[in-house]
Amino acid sequence: MKVSCAELLAGDLVARIEAGEPFTTEERAKIRAQTGYAARLAKEAVDLVASASGASSLRRETPIQRAVRDVQALNLHSFVNPATNLELYGRVLAGLDPGTPFL
Repeated sequence: MKVSCAELLAGDLVARIEAGEPFTTEERAKIRAQTGYAARLAKEAVDLVASASGASSLRRETPIQRAVRDVQALNLHSFVNPATNLELYGRVLAGLDPGTPFL
């Protein structure tokens, strides 16, 4: 379900971007929030698989360890970080300055 929800969010993002219309500040903030939330859902899904795999998932030749590291790195990136983007969206919805020039 986490993967399905992340895919739905991603599909919505792609449709908005491909429409080619300019975005308002609120729309840009929402896109960032959705990106962060989709990344969080993907991390949670990968974490579930890794937990079910046990300690063997830590071995370098096991593909799941690579997925865990990749999704963790993605979630740490400031442009995708779920907490950062949800805060940014909340600030915009509250009528505050986004607090970043990268919106």
